[in-house]
Amino acid sequence: MKVLMISKGMVVAAYHQKLRELVSLGVDLHLIVPPAWGDQVLEVRHGEGYQIYPMPIFFSGKNHFAFYRNLSAAMKRIRPDIVHIDEEHYSIVTYQAMRLSRAIGAPALFLTWQNIYKDYPFPFSAIEQYNFRHARIAIAGSDEVAAVFDIDPGPARRTTS
Repeated sequence: MKVLMISKGMVVAAYHQKLRELVSLGVDLHLIVPPAWGDQVLEVRHGEGYQIYPMPIFFSGKNHFAFYRNLSAAMKRIRPDIVHIDEEHYSIVTYQAMRLSRAIGAPALFLTWQNIYKDYPFPFSAIEQYNFRHARIAIAGSDEVAAVFDIDPGPARRTTS
C-alpha cells in the first residue's frame, strides 16, 4: 500500500519515528514536507525506508493559511493509494490536499488536535465542512478531541473505568 503523508510537523526529526514504524509494517511511504516551517528548517532530508519530498510552501509558519506549490503534480507523480493529511480540518492545505486526492481517486484522511468546538468564520467554515464531507477518516489526536467531534477513538485508545 502506497501512502502519501503531507505534514509541516515532519520538519522536526523527532517526529519521524512514526514514519519508521509505518515502513516496518510494510507501508510504501512518501512524505511531502516544506523545506522549512517558519524558522524551523527541515532536519531530515533522507528517510529511513521512505521518500521525502521537500516542497515549496506559501505562507510558511502561518498555521492554517499555508498551501503547497506544485502539490498537484507531486500527487499525480506519486500516485498514492491513501493520502494522510497531517493537518487540521479547517486548514487551507487540508482543503488543497483533499481536493487533489479526490481528483486522483485516492481516499484521504486528516489528523486533528482541535479539542474545543469552534464555529469558524468563512472561508474556514466552508473548508471545514468540505474536509469533513470528503475525508474517508478523521484521526482524533486525543480522547478529548474525539469527544468534540463524536469520533470513535478506537480500541487502542479506549480506557475502562
